[in-house]
Amino acid sequence: MLFAIEEINNSTEILPGITLGYKMYDVCGSIARAVSHFATCACLSDKIKYPSFLRTIPSDYYQSRALAQMVKHFGWTWVGAIRSNDDYGNNGMAIFKDTATQLGICLEYSLPFVRTDPPEQKQKIIETIKGSTSKVIIAFLNHMDMEVLIEEFAHHNLKGHQWVGTEGWISDSQIAIAKGNYILEGSIGLAIRKAHVTGLREFMLDVKPLNSSGNKLFTEFWETAFGACLTATVALIFFRHRNTPIVKANNSELSFLLLFSLTLCFLCSLTFIGRPSDWSCMLRHTAFGITFVLCMLSTQRWSEQGLALLQLLLVASFSKSEERVCSLMGEPEEPQLFKTGDIILGGIFSFHSSWKNIESTYVHSPLPLQCTSLNFRAFQFAQAMLFAIEEINNTTNLLPGIKLGYKIYDACGSTARAVRVALSLMNGNEGTATMSEKPCIGSVPAIIGLQSSSPSMAVATVIGPFHTPMVSYFATCACLSNKVRYPSFLRTIPSDYYQSRALAQMVKHFGWTWLGAIRSNNDYGNNGMATFIEIATQLGICVEYSLPFFRTDPPEQTQKIIETIKGSTSKVIIGFLSHMDMDVLIEEFAHHNLTGFQWVGTESWISDSPIAIGKGHYILDGSIGLAIRKADVTGLREFMLDVKPLNNSGNKLFTEFWETTFGCIFSNIKQTGEHLEQCTGYEDLTGIKNSFHDMSLMSIFNNVYKGVYAVAHTLHSILGCEERCSNTIASHPQAILQHLRNIKFKTKEGEEVNFNENGDPAAKYDIINWQPKKDGSVEFVTIGLYDASLPEDKQLHIDNLTLMWANNSKQVPISVCSGTCALGTRKVLQKGKPVCCYDCIPCAEGEVSNTTGACLTATVAFIFFRHRNTPIVKANNSELSFLLLFSLTLCFLCSLTFIGRPSDWSCIFRHTAFGITFVLCMLSTQRWSEQGLALLQLLLVASFSKSEERVCSLMGEPEEPQLFKTGDIILGGIFSFHSSWKNTESTYVHSPLPLQCTRAFQFAQSMLFAIEEINNSTDLLPGIELGYKIYDACGSIARAVRVALSLINGNEETATTFEKPCSGSVPAIMGETSSSPCMAINTVIGPFHTPMVSHFATCACLSNKVKYPSFLRTIPSDYYQSRALAQMVKHFGWTWIRFKTKEGEEVYFNEDGDPAAKYDIINWQPKKDGSVEFVTIGLYDASLPEDKQLHLDNLTLSWANNSKQVPISVCSGTCALGTRKVLQKGKPVCCYDCIPCAEGEFSNTTGVCLTATVAFIFFRHRNTPIVKANNSELSFLLLFSLTLCFLCSLTFIGRPSDWSCMLRHTAFGITFVLSFVVLISREIVCQDVEVA
Repeated sequence: MLFAIEEINNSTEILPGITLGYKMYDVCGSIARAVSHFATCACLSDKIKYPSFLRTIPSDYYQSRALAQMVKHFGWTWVGAIRSNDDYGNNGMAIFKDTATQLGICLEYSLPFVRTDPPEQKQKIIETIKGSTSKVIIAFLNHMDMEVLIEEFAHHNLKGHQWVGTEGWISDSQIAIAKGNYILEGSIGLAIRKAHVTGLREFMLDVKPLNSSGNKLFTEFWETAFGACLTATVALIFFRHRNTPIVKANNSELSFLLLFSLTLCFLCSLTFIGRPSDWSCMLRHTAFGITFVLCMLSTQRWSEQGLALLQLLLVASFSKSEERVCSLMGEPEEPQLFKTGDIILGGIFSFHSSWKNIESTYVHSPLPLQCTSLNFRAFQFAQAMLFAIEEINNTTNLLPGIKLGYKIYDACGSTARAVRVALSLMNGNEGTATMSEKPCIGSVPAIIGLQSSSPSMAVATVIGPFHTPMVSYFATCACLSNKVRYPSFLRTIPSDYYQSRALAQMVKHFGWTWLGAIRSNNDYGNNGMATFIEIATQLGICVEYSLPFFRTDPPEQTQKIIETIKGSTSKVIIGFLSHMDMDVLIEEFAHHNLTGFQWVGTESWISDSPIAIGKGHYILDGSIGLAIRKADVTGLREFMLDVKPLNNSGNKLFTEFWETTFGCIFSNIKQTGEHLEQCTGYEDLTGIKNSFHDMSLMSIFNNVYKGVYAVAHTLHSILGCEERCSNTIASHPQAILQHLRNIKFKTKEGEEVNFNENGDPAAKYDIINWQPKKDGSVEFVTIGLYDASLPEDKQLHIDNLTLMWANNSKQVPISVCSGTCALGTRKVLQKGKPVCCYDCIPCAEGEVSNTTGACLTATVAFIFFRHRNTPIVKANNSELSFLLLFSLTLCFLCSLTFIGRPSDWSCIFRHTAFGITFVLCMLSTQRWSEQGLALLQLLLVASFSKSEERVCSLMGEPEEPQLFKTGDIILGGIFSFHSSWKNTESTYVHSPLPLQCTRAFQFAQSMLFAIEEINNSTDLLPGIELGYKIYDACGSIARAVRVALSLINGNEETATTFEKPCSGSVPAIMGETSSSPCMAINTVIGPFHTPMVSHFATCACLSNKVKYPSFLRTIPSDYYQSRALAQMVKHFGWTWIRFKTKEGEEVYFNEDGDPAAKYDIINWQPKKDGSVEFVTIGLYDASLPEDKQLHLDNLTLSWANNSKQVPISVCSGTCALGTRKVLQKGKPVCCYDCIPCAEGEFSNTTGVCLTATVAFIFFRHRNTPIVKANNSELSFLLLFSLTLCFLCSLTFIGRPSDWSCMLRHTAFGITFVLSFVVLISREIVCQDVEVA
């Protein structure tokens, strides 16, 4: 990297006049930065998960495909596989397997391996390979795993297999000279293409310039390479031989001074141990400065220069830097609507729905975003906020003496802009700010907005760490209820979690168990549909298809949706779509006249007036769905239509609104291509009809209104308002957020407002039905209610009204995959389809259903009772017969106890009921007096009795802490004092020895320091002495879990189980450093609710409170780091680039951030001296057409066992003529037996040859009587069509495509019909001849 930067700085062609610098950080194997040089996992191409990731090494997606093509090239259709058990191996092998299957290659086995696997796993791999029939092994392994595995294979002399390798190890010279390298002789595989960078080798070997740019790293490198020990050794030798001529000749005094100062230089690294402080930082600079100058003085005669340098270093060491100042990047953002006040509320609305795309020239700074397409809806939402503020300012009951103001920004429908203006609201648009340790308090106490879920997630992520509340009125994604990711987000609209559940219950209510689904391809649609499918599955509802859609999708995606719907059998479609996506989709459906389907909608579009009057609205006639409950805010309609006051608060926005509404201009300065009248400002709004006058979204306006009032009530509570309030807010934002979460009040309309623990309101929805009127318009009729606060069986209520369904039907549509099975039949699931699709087949002879059985038994019992005095009943022992019939009836009815969710009492009752009734049957059928009663007694005792108190014993020896101190309260700690451990072979003669740790301490010292500080303080825990138990995890996950359990159970050797809550011996545990051990520990201790506080585990997965409920940390999650990196990359405008290096290599990234995939194909060829040569035998280039991607040179290859012949690795050979393939049971399609064709049957090849031969003979003798007698024209046509029939099999060669699939059906259909027509014609002709 340094070489590249130096080369660019010395060039006049790239960045002339600009000097590049660098800042390099040590990530210590943790998180990869933006551009990777060696991370190949195909999963990293996912731009949704990893938006800022790029790489200069090809993705494994291409490598996996290249491997499959190479295997196919050599005719290997039966192979084994071993993969690294990590993302690299698992993802790579999954893609290889998919591609291989498409190419007709079968995997005999695919085994995972990682170098730390126990010996049993290695032995399992060896046994599998020894017992396999395939001769080729695909090794998707990294070089470290390969090195360990090959050593084990060499121990078992496991040679004779042809290895195919990946770039992870195929060109690794260390493996090629390692023990057991002969196992891999003849290997073939893919390697990163050879490259040469002129001057790089020399630059790398010249590491001394590093001393000027990062002396700490240089010091560590130099110490590692040579070491202080070397200097001390030389000094000792010099001292030992100080009187010899050679030492005296080297100026012994200066030599000793040089060696002494060098030793001190190396020892300076010790000053970097421990936590930095002012004095330690000064000592570091001073010590190194003095010792370094001493070295310089000793090597050269630098009297004046040396002293001057020493003086400079001393001054620099003791001086402090100036106070750091942060400056605003770019121009400050100005609000679109603004009003001063004692307290300013923030607002973010998308007054414009899009923006102009401007190409950056990179000559000057980018222009600000130019917003277009005025959005009247957002105007209405903003008006609702202004109305609420005006109403609060004019009342004396809320915030008396306080005037609320506002700053309202335009997000322009852009997530990036939304984040930018949110930060403007936080920092108040200050030009500069000094760094301080005071808590960061935003310039507004709360923000009202945004409309959509995705920008709300982005803004909430950014402002969350500052605890500034954000109250949304229309963002419904269930993901926003996650208080770990979005701690300061609240909303006045219910979460989609409840909407998805309500939709599923409503679908179940109408008996629809087979339906399709279309969702918006964003957070709203994807999360909502995921929840719906989960609940629907629990309720026995099956989804035939679930298709994503976004309004900017290409026509092919829309066409795919239409074709899927046309080909489906379900009659109900769930539309989890935003109103904008629905608008676009319905217009397309109308174009294809896709009617007759019952639509079920969400609140986003089901009550949307523009869709109801738009083109194609008839498609949705009869729709049913959920809508936000109707609401009315007195005075809001009149306030909204009076927009003139806006002229005072936001002149520019008002002007644009007025000009767009009336089609006029306020000033002649604007030059347009058409003549427009001049605006007066007194035009009549009542005469204009547009979406601004549409009040159908009053329920959403009410949500904005409630959000403003919730903030006002919170401020009222915090300021302690009675007759008057203080006009300043001294509270921390966190206090405002806490008060807002707990607020509870009623609006003037009597509606109660409050938030639950997730910041969501109570979930209540109206159920809406689209009913067309005579004039062609649509009426939204409320037919029911869903209230999530009620018990589950009462949440859904539908009124007994006349509903309108699809096609204006009055009957509820039926949408099931299979109907109810009749009595005497049973269900058999249809292969490859969901559980809702089944066939009804008759019950086997002698079988009856539980219902039939119970009915028959009850009927026989009634007949017996009716004729109990007849001789035939008496002869059958009537008492026992009645008891048998009664017990049989109860046996059949026992199945009813399995209905509903299991509980303790229902489980006991199931066993008891069946046990008693079964014993009664046995007693009635046989004379089991004592035995039967004994069995009955045993079942009753077993059902109701509990086992004796269980005692748990400690396994192995108790773990002793490495650091321990008694106290009134003991805190637990887990740190890896050692980074590894000795591997000891288990003899299985005695119990295993405890883990023997090797090497590495500062984190534990920090914990001890904090405890000592608390114990010496009178402000915190006075009278309580904290102690500690700190264990060493040795860098082992297994040991970390073990010592965590030691902290929980207090190392007690035995413990009885009882129903009291299990409380650990420590109230909390500090540690561990890494994410993986933290995940393991928290999985184990989570159920005990013992908190674990980590100082360095950053994985975003640990924020999942379902999996890790007791985990906390004092370091930010990687979720924020990843997003910050993405925003930083976006900020600097780093997009796709394309250039050539000085060596002529072209560099660019595709849409997934990956470079062009090119690999050398390498063959391991052993040389006479026993070493291995990596011979390049070909090239794979994914940028070429598929048939030209793989190119192999005509070179002599070396295969396994030094063979010159290509190995054969197939499960079954090619079948001979006259035989056909029969798959071997339980094996892949590559494994089959060749059996003779049945009598009268022959292969396609034979058929073609025979038909062609007969045709030739017929043509050769076409003038002979026998041919003419057989109707030669029809005979030739028959032979021709039969030949074509047989040749149709050729169309199945190659990978299927749209045209090949159509050709297969068409070709065979035409030729078969020709053959059939000719045969029928001949038959008719022959019959006519006979008649004649």
